[in-house]
Amino acid sequence: MSPYLIAGISQYVGNMTMLHEFIGITGIDGPYWSLSVEITFYFLIAILIGFKFMRHIDWFLLCWLGFAAIPHLAHSGTPLAILFFPGYAPFFAAGILFYLLQQPLGRTRLRYALLFVAYGLAVKSATSQAPVLSASYNVHYSQIIIAGSITFFFILFALISFRKIDLSRFTWLAWLGALTYPLYLVHSEIAFIAFCRIGHLFNKYVLLGTTILVMLIAAYLIHVLVEKRYSKTLGTQANKLLTWLDQKV
Repeated sequence: MSPYLIAGISQYVGNMTMLHEFIGITGIDGPYWSLSVEITFYFLIAILIGFKFMRHIDWFLLCWLGFAAIPHLAHSGTPLAILFFPGYAPFFAAGILFYLLQQPLGRTRLRYALLFVAYGLAVKSATSQAPVLSASYNVHYSQIIIAGSITFFFILFALISFRKIDLSRFTWLAWLGALTYPLYLVHSEIAFIAFCRIGHLFNKYVLLGTTILVMLIAAYLIHVLVEKRYSKTLGTQANKLLTWLDQKV
C-alpha cells in the first residue's frame, strides 16, 4: 500500500505544519511535496522585503536564474539547492516577471531577457523529468507535450500581463480561483482510493465526472466553512505574533 495512504498521528501533525519535508516526514498526500517549495519561496520573498532588497529584484532574478542554469549535479543536495530550488526556480521567476511586466514602466529589456531565459530553463527542467516519470509510473511522458504545455501557459500569461486578454469581466473565475487551494488539498489520494475501491462498479467516465464534482463540492465547503470564516482571525493573530517577535528582536 502507498505510504500516502497510511497516516499516523505524528505524520498528520507534521503535515499540518506544512514543514514536514524539512523534518523528514512523508507527505500525507502526494501533491504536498510542493508545499516545501512554496514555503521556501515565501521565505525568500520575506528576506527580500525585510532587508529592502526588492529594489534590486532584477539582479536577484538574474542570479537566481543563473544558479538554476548550473547543471543539476553540481549543486544537488546542497543547502543552496534547498534554498533556491533550481528545478522550479524558472517558474517562480517567470511569475514575478509577469507581475512586473504588467505596468508599462516595468517593461525593460532586462526583464524581457530574463523572461526568455526563465522560459528556456522551465522547458529544460520539465522535459528532463519526463524519462524519470515514465520509468516511475510506467506511462510515457512526451517531452513535446510537456514543452508545448509550458509554452502555452507562458504565452497565456504574457497575453494577460500585457492586457491582451482581460479576465476581470469574468467574475466567476475569481470564485473558481478561490477553490484551487482547498481542491489541491483534497483531490489526489481521495480520488485514487475511489478509483481503486469502486472503479470496477461504475462506468469510468461517470466515476471521473462524479469524483470531480465531489471534490469541487468538498473544496467549496472548505473554502466557505474554514478559509473565509477563520482566515481574517488567523491573519490578525499572525500579525500580532510577528509584531511581538519584532519588538523582542
